[in-house]
Amino acid sequence: MLIAAHSLGCHAFAHWFAHASGVARANVAGALLVAPPDLGDLRRDSRVAGFTDAPAFTAPTPIIVVASDNDPYAKTSHVWRLSRQWDARFVNAGPFGHINADSGIGDWPYGQYLLASLQPAPVPDLADERLWVRAGDWPNRVRRDPRFEHRESAFRP
Repeated sequence: MLIAAHSLGCHAFAHWFAHASGVARANVAGALLVAPPDLGDLRRDSRVAGFTDAPAFTAPTPIIVVASDNDPYAKTSHVWRLSRQWDARFVNAGPFGHINADSGIGDWPYGQYLLASLQPAPVPDLADERLWVRAGDWPNRVRRDPRFEHRESAFRP
């Protein structure tokens, strides 16, 4: 599954992901975290007073953290530090405010591109062992070359 989170949802995801089991983490193919706010600046607001700073974590899961040059809720440098703390790729999307409907970006094609870049590649049919592990199919087929019979017979019972 792919995760897309915005603003405080980024911190909620980070808390969940840091404490999730290995099985739960394995189900996450990637995460796009857009415009995480600086909680230190928001502590004055009683609605977010319960949010604690997100813990640091590392994972093989690809994560992209996106910032804006002129986000009123977080400086680009703060979001960059969060991306390092979360072992994620940092992307500066440019001057788009809080990267929301008020930014006038519509469906935000660049965000769709970033999310699509996290999607795992489809597994080709040939990778399905049921299609090729049959008696007589490679790699199970034993091919005896008469030129090397003496060497092969040394290893056969």
